[in-house]
Amino acid sequence: MNRSTISLTIFSVVVLAISIGLQYLQLDWIHSYLPYMVGFYWLQFLLMDLLNRLFKDTLDVEEVFILLGGVTARLLIAIMVMIIVAIVAIDQSKLFIVNFAVLYLIYLVFEIKGVLSNLRSNLK
Repeated sequence: MNRSTISLTIFSVVVLAISIGLQYLQLDWIHSYLPYMVGFYWLQFLLMDLLNRLFKDTLDVEEVFILLGGVTARLLIAIMVMIIVAIVAIDQSKLFIVNFAVLYLIYLVFEIKGVLSNLRSNLK
């Protein structure tokens, strides 16, 4: 496991604990699938991190483009999931989409921090 995977796992456990705590309070603005959303983003990050490392080793492309491609792929996957949920119309789909988007933004901040530190180390 590399450093980013460990820090993401710790971050996901903290977000998962917060989401379970918020569900325990039975707030109206928290969807019941929130813990599954955290797991989805954690698995998505792990798979994209694996693909990033694979592409760095096999492709002759600058690492900046690989990292930005990963950010773009995560955005497109999140948009597709939200569209599918809107079409399928699960229970409280609007609440699901809002919670999913907020969680995406939280993970995006974490991801941008990692990308910037990677880019900074590449510039030296």
